[in-house]
Amino acid sequence: MLNKIKQLKKHEAKFTQWERDFLISIEDYFNKKSRVSYAQEGVIERMLGKYSDDNIKKLNDWKNSWSPEKQRIFDICVKYYEQAGYFSHIVNQVEKNKKYIPNEKTFVKMCENKYAKKVIEVCDADPVWPIGGVATLRKTLKYNDARHHGTDTSSRLDARALKDKPVMILGIADKLDTHRYYHVALMIDPAINFDIREDKMKKYKQ
Repeated sequence: MLNKIKQLKKHEAKFTQWERDFLISIEDYFNKKSRVSYAQEGVIERMLGKYSDDNIKKLNDWKNSWSPEKQRIFDICVKYYEQAGYFSHIVNQVEKNKKYIPNEKTFVKMCENKYAKKVIEVCDADPVWPIGGVATLRKTLKYNDARHHGTDTSSRLDARALKDKPVMILGIADKLDTHRYYHVALMIDPAINFDIREDKMKKYKQ
């Protein structure tokens, strides 16, 4: 076991803070007890696998394959998950280090699931509704469909009063989702403005 601990210490510069603290504690524990627990041994084996020559080569190959397109996709997903409240540990990493590159497993998990793919597809697609144009709110509008501009909270506007009303497209909202959000204002009262999802609107007919 001592040899395994020594082997791990060779890769200490690559450790996360948790791994660094764990190795210090496990080395101290081993020096006192001349053994480690079953659970501790499991962690050591996983770390040895993580920092094996093969895995380090794969990690370096992945970093070398990092491209502007992967960065663009990752940035979109980070923004999406920051708003949605998922992958907070990765979002925090990016906030601390703007040059952070996720490992391949994390990238695939974050950016290649069906929701992330849809979000990316929406970002890459042309807007359905042109800025300055007019659309009509659908009759199927629900009470929580209209959101306060720039937030994820319901505007609490009376959906019954909004249904089938024309709105002007003021701009594209900052929110990322599986559908694009727009900042709109009621044509009859522009002071009433909110964010709405594109599929909650239909073509305006004069």
